[in-house]
Amino acid sequence: MGAGGRHGAAQHPRQLHDAHVGSQGLHASARGIAGAALDHPQVLVCVRCHLGQMGDANHLPRAAQAAQQRPDRGRRGATDADVNLLDAIRVAAAPQSCGRGALIVMNNEVHAAREATKSSTFRLETFHPKELGFLGYADSDGEVVFYRAIERRHTTQTEFDADGLGELPRVEILDVYAGADGALVMPAVERGATGLVIAGAGAGSMPPPFLEATVRAVARGVAVVVSSRTGNGRVIERGWMERQGLVLADNLTPQKARVLLMLGLTRSTERRALQRMYETY
Repeated sequence: MGAGGRHGAAQHPRQLHDAHVGSQGLHASARGIAGAALDHPQVLVCVRCHLGQMGDANHLPRAAQAAQQRPDRGRRGATDADVNLLDAIRVAAAPQSCGRGALIVMNNEVHAAREATKSSTFRLETFHPKELGFLGYADSDGEVVFYRAIERRHTTQTEFDADGLGELPRVEILDVYAGADGALVMPAVERGATGLVIAGAGAGSMPPPFLEATVRAVARGVAVVVSSRTGNGRVIERGWMERQGLVLADNLTPQKARVLLMLGLTRSTERRALQRMYETY
């Protein structure tokens, strides 16, 4: 079973790396392993699976499942844990799952780890793939059916190998809101952050004082990625971001933009190289 009970651990870079949906133990594919189904706390499954998808040099299917209603907390003993686990096993064992990267299976739906986001506190259909749609179904007839695949590179197609890494770089997420002046930017840098992800308003906007603080961080050699807190759509160049040395997160959520920056900084600290990664993965 997975990393049950370690809900708070993922905030530390080293612990997030330890808990990723990794390829350790899957390299024995020649001995008949078809894939892996993992039971995982639902509060962080989409972020940890995304780390596994980006950092595993392995093509084998891995399907993570979670439960919204735990057996000890569900109404009158009702739980979605059992059916989700069985569905994840079926998805991981299905030949058609091979090469699709890390998958999240809940509520009979198969989601790409890159795109799925937890959208409800208690509803069973909590994971949504934003605007792009989920990949397929794992229905009660026993079939695993896919209708689309993600185009961004993952697993064996990436330049990362999380199993060979030590402690990942420290990357913090900072929110933009009405009245935010960037007062937390430099303290994060002083505490050792080598990367920052800004959860910007709209298409990545931020108040002038906040932008000034991020520019100071860039001048200190800190990689700053601009994402959007809206949940859908891309962050695109608007004539000033590149000039200020900022990296654009494309359509990744702030949490997943952080995962990619943590991995990216193990390869390069140069802005253009990091931007290429967001355009590739």
